[in-house]
Amino acid sequence: MLNDRPDKCSSCDYFIPNSLRNCTLFLDLYDQTREPVYLTQARRYAQLAIERLYWNGLFRGATGINHYESQLLVANLIYGLVWLHAVEKDPTATVAPNYFNR
Repeated sequence: MLNDRPDKCSSCDYFIPNSLRNCTLFLDLYDQTREPVYLTQARRYAQLAIERLYWNGLFRGATGINHYESQLLVANLIYGLVWLHAVEKDPTATVAPNYFNR
């Protein structure tokens, strides 16, 4: 699968688009195929985003910054996390697409 392991480089910053594009890619693939492996991968990238980007009650747009920045796709990350949650609760759920992020 895709390699998205910034933890291999301690000086690397981690940005929302790294997890966002991978999480939503796998959610799109799951939506089209209903193959559980894609849901597993979406969950993996969502977890990476939560672990690295949730800080002091907000999602920041990247590691290495200590503030909220709306221009770094935070809203799209939240959309992906909500989409993942909906599909995990009901695997047949249909979630309206986020056309901004396509």
